Amino acid sequence: MESLYRQMVGTVNLGLIEKNEVVYADVLEVSRRFANSPRPGARGPLHATALGKALAAWLLPHELAEIITRVGMPSFTNRTITAEATFQHHMVDTRLRGYAIDDGEERVGWMCVAAPLFDYQSRLSGAISITTPLEGADPDRIHWLGDLVCSCAEEVSTHLGLPVAYRHRAKVDLRVH
Repeated sequence: MESLYRQMVGTVNLGLIEKNEVVYADVLEVSRRFANSPRPGARGPLHATALGKALAAWLLPHELAEIITRVGMPSFTNRTITAEATFQHHMVDTRLRGYAIDDGEERVGWMCVAAPLFDYQSRLSGAISITTPLEGADPDRIHWLGDLVCSCAEEVSTHLGLPVAYRHRAKVDLRVH
């Protein structure tokens, strides 16, 4: 998180899955203009946050289906994905790309890019994200942020003991098919 924070590109968030939601475990704000960022302990929806999507994309299909059945997919903005089939397609894209994108789906005017974290047994352990204003978020910037957050996630996963042989494979683990 510190390496992303030092680059001053946006607020950095660490999230975990708990009871069908994302729990913000840590938040590093780069400036007061990001003062509307969630606080540690805050909760967010899996389907409308990049942290949630980065976590959901690596769940087993039945696990994700159970969560969607329990909590639904409520709309937060006009960009929120509320159809399960569309969401499932986004999860495939997320796994292939290695990172998730929230382009104003939970909060108007804000975007977030997140990548999953894996532990020493290659298990999903959490996710890390960067939140920044949606304004000026063209595809090149989103790709750059995605590369940045994936690099950080790989570094954190290495510290969690993810074996070298699994680092790139964990990003595209398509076990959910």
